[in-house]
Amino acid sequence: MLKNTCFIIVLLFSTQIMAQKIRVKKDIVHVDDVALYRFVRLDTGSVFTDMQGDTLVRFNWGRVSFEKTDYEFGVKYFTYGTVSFKGSDETVDYKTNMAKHGMAEDLVKSGVLKSGSLDPEAISRLRDMVYSRVRLKSDYEKAIANRAVLNQNPGYAGYIKGFVRRDPDGTMSATANGAIVVSTLQKAEVIGHWQRRPVGRSVEYTVYTKNKAVVASINHETTTGIVKVRTRFDEGEREYYHRGAFDQAALVEAVTWLTDNGYL
Repeated sequence: MLKNTCFIIVLLFSTQIMAQKIRVKKDIVHVDDVALYRFVRLDTGSVFTDMQGDTLVRFNWGRVSFEKTDYEFGVKYFTYGTVSFKGSDETVDYKTNMAKHGMAEDLVKSGVLKSGSLDPEAISRLRDMVYSRVRLKSDYEKAIANRAVLNQNPGYAGYIKGFVRRDPDGTMSATANGAIVVSTLQKAEVIGHWQRRPVGRSVEYTVYTKNKAVVASINHETTTGIVKVRTRFDEGEREYYHRGAFDQAALVEAVTWLTDNGYL
């Protein structure tokens, strides 16, 4: 009985938070038409303060860069975000291209910003909310290190000869007809292909270069959610967990890892 009562209380609390009306007007955050917080943009990020100007939450943006490759027109940059909180050592990794209204919604709906102040107990809830949207700085650093290792491999120069030259800042997509595309404002370039097939309780994708050389296999175990990416060039393997169905967005995430690490 007590367990059911606690569940109902949590559910009602969550429903109440999600139902709040949040808007940002002239950098003032209104919750249910009450002005509670201020948004301030800085050179390297932004902060949310209370109405007295005391900083509650800080968003910091940073950037790392890769060495230029022969198949990219310029230097590849990655921007990452980190959220810190007044009076806490905890941080949350965050997506960097969110507008101020989106940031305000995340903070209020997670309960981090509550009743005009900060609730440190809700930081873990914010982390869970934004988990699927972010890539960690450590992921970028691992990709940079992996590219450096590949560049030292005697066979790598020959391996990348079949790569399509592309803008490193292009947007990745996977089309329904099996194409892997990098798009910019100027054009969309097919850089590879993919095929899908069921394997027992798993679904396996094979990724190819544009000239149909095998790059990697991506295996998603539907019962456990485990994803295994195996690269053909160096027989490397990456394993991670994916929530839910392995859809087009999940495929793009896996293929993006391949391009970031220098395999496609």
